[in-house]
Amino acid sequence: MILNCSRSSDSKVSDQFIAKLSVTDDSLPSPYVGYNLYVKTNNDSVIVSNVNSLHEIYSDHYQTEFKDFHSFLTALLKNNFKISEGAVSNHNYGAFLSDKKITGLPVESIVKKYFDQDKNSKKYYFYPQTLSYNTKQTILYKMFLDGYLVSFDDYGGKFIIE
Repeated sequence: MILNCSRSSDSKVSDQFIAKLSVTDDSLPSPYVGYNLYVKTNNDSVIVSNVNSLHEIYSDHYQTEFKDFHSFLTALLKNNFKISEGAVSNHNYGAFLSDKKITGLPVESIVKKYFDQDKNSKKYYFYPQTLSYNTKQTILYKMFLDGYLVSFDDYGGKFIIE
């Protein structure tokens, strides 16, 4: 889990995780590229992205607004800044509107209703075949906001939440 004690936002993404994400090498993909990152847009939709794409958006659109990539990520992932729809229009992102009925649920309710759990590794598995895109992404977004890492296993066709 990536927890944070900050009460200034609804996101519990830790400062340590953001610090790891913000270390970039333009010649190599980030070792954290496999994690889904969820950020709000200026029209209140949410996009699913990754650290490499956010770095590209930062370089193309926000370098003058933020002192560095770390500051940009902190503002985005702590929900203190909304990214412009125009900045992401050239990228293929899955945008969705979060469902307040789902984001208002306790994590325990979501885990019980939607996830399989691997008790040995404390990971959750999510197989959302019958859910709408919006519902699926809102569930994953809620887990992200609560400090969980979200990734997708192409081979198994499942999301891994840890």
